[in-house]
Amino acid sequence: MAVRSRWHALLLASLLATGLMASSCSGGGDVEVAATSSTVDEEAPEPSVQGTTETPSVTAPAESQGCAADAVPKTGQQALDIRSDALERVAGYYVPSNYDGETAVPLVINLHPYISPANVQVSISGMHDLAEEQGFITVEPQGLGEYPYWNVVRDPALADDVAFIEAVIDELANRLCIDERRVYATGHEMGSQMVTVLACDLSDRITAIALVAGVYLPEPCDQQRPVPTVVYHGTEDTWQLYEGGIGPGSFVLPTDEQTELLIAAIDVPGVIEFAEAWAEQNGCDGPTTQTSVAADVKLNLYQGCENNAAVLVYTVVGMAHAWPGTVEGQVFEEVIGAGSDAIDATESMWDFFQDHAIAG
Repeated sequence: MAVRSRWHALLLASLLATGLMASSCSGGGDVEVAATSSTVDEEAPEPSVQGTTETPSVTAPAESQGCAADAVPKTGQQALDIRSDALERVAGYYVPSNYDGETAVPLVINLHPYISPANVQVSISGMHDLAEEQGFITVEPQGLGEYPYWNVVRDPALADDVAFIEAVIDELANRLCIDERRVYATGHEMGSQMVTVLACDLSDRITAIALVAGVYLPEPCDQQRPVPTVVYHGTEDTWQLYEGGIGPGSFVLPTDEQTELLIAAIDVPGVIEFAEAWAEQNGCDGPTTQTSVAADVKLNLYQGCENNAAVLVYTVVGMAHAWPGTVEGQVFEEVIGAGSDAIDATESMWDFFQDHAIAG
């Protein structure tokens, strides 16, 4: 209990120090980066270049029902209360100041990691700032429980989080003018793993995904279309190990009976193992390349995929269980280990997202 109490103290101190606590919510060894490439180029582009050489998917917006609403657009941070699976659920969402209620805009779903509240995920990812700059809407659903979690393994005894997140999409599509061909999902750690489940179960609605410090191969995964995917993971992550499995960093996390069983049931693959399996699922039969996009960042790119559904892996050498590139994310280094500013995951994934839309 002493270790867990120390973990709580570190997290709370970090939240308070950065002004993130809006409510009372509650080093591994060196890893060799797998070189699966047929080409290695040490003079690759800057990290902001998303890396795919395929032709981007471009299609006209699919306006949601909210585009026909007469209500005066309300911008800024807002709350969403929704009933799903006979449970009262909540989410926060952000509408940029240039939103006019008539132009269909993309939606980015942003899922928090295990135990961390959604408002902290907002700050760690810096997603609201980018949404304001780029003109998209972002939503941060909140997991359930004393120690908030996502039902990654689809345990029927737990809440149906796929149904909850789909209900969030539906409600926002009714309230706001959303481009339903451009609904993207990202997350950190367990939130990232939940995103892979969305990519399997809601592949007709989730356009592309970005995974930070967490990968997972849902079974079954019966997709209606392959989902383009980009991954960001540190070689020194001691929570979700780069080579696969859960590391000692995760062992200090508080659990209850429910979440202990859930975490034990999540089979965490190695990052490259995940990428290869996901690329095969996406029908990628082109060359796989590995390039250096920065001094500490390697990019594995899986190409020749069906419907432009490329798979990219940014391996950040020396980074721990962090969201790279944001100042707020680096505040938590004492808790989760070394961060990195070698690549900005939030800006990079947005570059990637913009190249993908569900064909009409």
